[in-house]
Amino acid sequence: DATIAFEGYVDVVTDMEGQEIFQTNLRSTLEHDTDESPVVTIYGMAAVTAVAGVAVFVASNRKLKKDNEHQGQSGIDPAHLVSYETSNSAASYKTNRGESHLRPGTKSRMPI
Repeated sequence: DATIAFEGYVDVVTDMEGQEIFQTNLRSTLEHDTDESPVVTIYGMAAVTAVAGVAVFVASNRKLKKDNEHQGQSGIDPAHLVSYETSNSAASYKTNRGESHLRPGTKSRMPI
């Protein structure tokens, strides 16, 4: 067994005596079809994916609006919260950090 590496294009031809002959050329001897189908296929697939993405977004948005249509506010009512600051000022710098908790004796309406 042997491996032969050729630079360029190789054609295997059988001569009249039945022996194989390698013909080499730096240019292809085959005529290439200049069909643009691979480019059309790639851009076509990208377009179909974009259309599918937009369709999923629209369907999801409609479903979300339909589900939230009659719910109103959910969670804790801000009127039942007491807030206080948790940061101190350092010279002229003051942060706006704070925490909140439920007023004593108030039950949350937040679903569990």
